[in-house]
Amino acid sequence: MILKVSKEQAALRRQRYVKPSGAETFVSTYMGTNAMELAALGHPKNSVVDRAVTAPMAYLVEQSPSSTVEPHFHQVDQFQIFIGGRGHIGTHALTGVTVHYSGAHSPYGPIVAGPAGVQYITLRRNWNPGAQWMSGAVATLREMPGRKYVAYTSEPMNRSTAAHVSELKCTVVTDVIPSQSNGLGAWMVQAGPGAALQGNPALSNGLFWYVLTDGLQSDDSALGEGACFFFSHEEPSFEFHAEAQGGELVRVQLPWG
Repeated sequence: MILKVSKEQAALRRQRYVKPSGAETFVSTYMGTNAMELAALGHPKNSVVDRAVTAPMAYLVEQSPSSTVEPHFHQVDQFQIFIGGRGHIGTHALTGVTVHYSGAHSPYGPIVAGPAGVQYITLRRNWNPGAQWMSGAVATLREMPGRKYVAYTSEPMNRSTAAHVSELKCTVVTDVIPSQSNGLGAWMVQAGPGAALQGNPALSNGLFWYVLTDGLQSDDSALGEGACFFFSHEEPSFEFHAEAQGGELVRVQLPWG
């Protein structure tokens, strides 16, 4: 399975959603179906959904200025790429592109937005029915046998200037979350003019690319800023190509098991 969705396509599925804490958000769905979109469309909580169309999941969250999303966890592994605004997640500052990973049943947060709000894209391989808020779910976690807490937050990465990227002579790959034996990992990728970017989906339980800048191409089609791609592990290796000005992406791999 290969899915490619542009920022403009996701904007057609933009919905307003207010979290239980009162934090106003707007959710633009790239792939699959998520609990916030269902609620915004008037579906009751825990609605029966067709699992065949719910995953993989990718959606952009625009969190309103000076708002807080309280600590919570999800039932599946996920990445969040913070791409705009300022604030903090837990004790980690959000001052640049930041990648956060939380394993299934691993609490994180709060997500606190600054005066300009904060924007982040959430990426999951499997369906998740919604946030489990720590205010009422602590006992559930304590009673879960064999549960492991797994979470990582990268250091904020400042976006490069277009001039800097256009001067690169090769592809620069920076570890954001170093690769692990179960396939987990995340990388910032900067491609100079004409560079090829390769990937092997078989190494993980799903590979996402999020495009930070214009200037990249795949299968003779341009990859605009804000585009999101998913490759399932059954797919063969693939290549992107940088155009004359080069470009930047974030690549994340979800773990097996």
